[in-house]
Amino acid sequence: MEATFAFSPSIWRGPPPQGGQIKFTIADTLERIKEEFNFIQAQYHSLKLECEKLASEKTEMQRHYVMHA
Repeated sequence: MEATFAFSPSIWRGPPPQGGQIKFTIADTLERIKEEFNFIQAQYHSLKLECEKLASEKTEMQRHYVMHA
């Protein structure tokens, strides 16, 4: 399994509106933080599973080495 890293969609929303149209509400900010958190949490979970798989494979390789050495 190969780790893939991507940027969360909220990063690619483009430049903010021009002029006096920039208006961030607390709800918008919290929603963006929530999206970022969920994205990072999913990446963490994926990487954790990959690490566990690699650790298991390492243990199995060590067992085979000991049996054949």
